[in-house]
Amino acid sequence: MLVEGYDLEILTPPCDPLAQDFVVKAHLHADITQVLPYLNAVLDRASYNRPAQALTWRHEGRSITFHSLEIAIASLDDRQQAIRVVDELLLLVNKTWDQRDEIKPSYAARPRPPLLEIYRLMPREDCQRCGLPTCTAYARQLAAGQVGLDACPVLNTPDQATALARLRELMGQ
Repeated sequence: MLVEGYDLEILTPPCDPLAQDFVVKAHLHADITQVLPYLNAVLDRASYNRPAQALTWRHEGRSITFHSLEIAIASLDDRQQAIRVVDELLLLVNKTWDQRDEIKPSYAARPRPPLLEIYRLMPREDCQRCGLPTCTAYARQLAAGQVGLDACPVLNTPDQATALARLRELMGQ
């Protein structure tokens, strides 16, 4: 087991002191630098910054950043959820580390898909059936990893098959 414990720090986002959600920092009791390339290999749409020794990943609407001695997580509701999410992430880190002999590490930095290219592939009907006010808003959240391709019912029709296939390619799916 690579990481056996952590100290939890819960913060209000500095840009919005009235925010309803919280940012959490799990200060790790072990250095996870060596596992970052393995996590980069197994996590969809993760982005590894080798010089900074940081890996960012969007999962379940949250921005997660793995650092050598810290995991930072945004968009958490309360302390109980923070503990649950951190425990799940540490399980992922430890499992990945335990299986590292079976994983080819990836040092590649995956750039975020270009927003303009994503938008060009949108149906641009602004129907709001995805839950967002415009296709531009949907494209922005898609590029950031905050929504999935399945959220747009128009995009998932036979008429949009070519655009959907290209979007899957852009999103690394």
